Amino acid sequence: MSPQLSQRQKQLLYYVAEVQIADLEPVGSQKIKDRYDLDWSSATIRRELNALLKENYLEQPHTSSGRILSDRGWRFIISDLVNQILRKEEKDEPLAEKLVSYLEPKFCPNNLIDFIASKCRSLGLWYSFRDDIIFTSGLKYILKDEFLDDLNDWEAIGRDFDSLDKKLRAIKDKMDDRNIRIYLGKQNPLVSSPYFAFIGFKCEPLESIIGILSPKMTDYKNHLKLFRTLMDEIY
Repeated sequence: MSPQLSQRQKQLLYYVAEVQIADLEPVGSQKIKDRYDLDWSSATIRRELNALLKENYLEQPHTSSGRILSDRGWRFIISDLVNQILRKEEKDEPLAEKLVSYLEPKFCPNNLIDFIASKCRSLGLWYSFRDDIIFTSGLKYILKDEFLDDLNDWEAIGRDFDSLDKKLRAIKDKMDDRNIRIYLGKQNPLVSSPYFAFIGFKCEPLESIIGILSPKMTDYKNHLKLFRTLMDEIY
């Protein structure tokens, strides 16, 4: 059994995630110290990062480079954010009002998915299992991802996009109503590329699956907040 993470190690995982998303490159101890103006020494940060690396919360792409979050590291952060956001009572009123404007008086899935895509800077997905049709928006955000520099990855993603409706149809019965699911990296049932995450939920009142396909290095806090607020307004 892995040892429990210290508060400092938990904080460092968040720092690595934030810097990694902002800079799109591996993160070193000195960059973390400078970016957050920490009192900890670079040696202390480096020691903690090495401990996280040993426990597979971080990865080191090259021997001389910094660290990046592993799938285990991302799952830790996501689990922590779920506990923070989905259990909060307070409501984001401006976001809720914006979402309601797309749900009422006349609901149009295309407009809602356009908003979700732009808000999350991801590919928005709406799959109606009543009519067996799919709406998507925001492909431009996926195409901007700088980590997809391997032609084979692009070809695989193209094939996956061609069969999104089939894959969404396949996961419908595996998802529960009003329960946000996050499929990360290789566990993502929609695409074979390990660079992506699927975040979404099954909505029985609208007979649909609503979600996003996002680069794995993304702002999960923003996305969970949006989907939690959307569920509150629908239900």
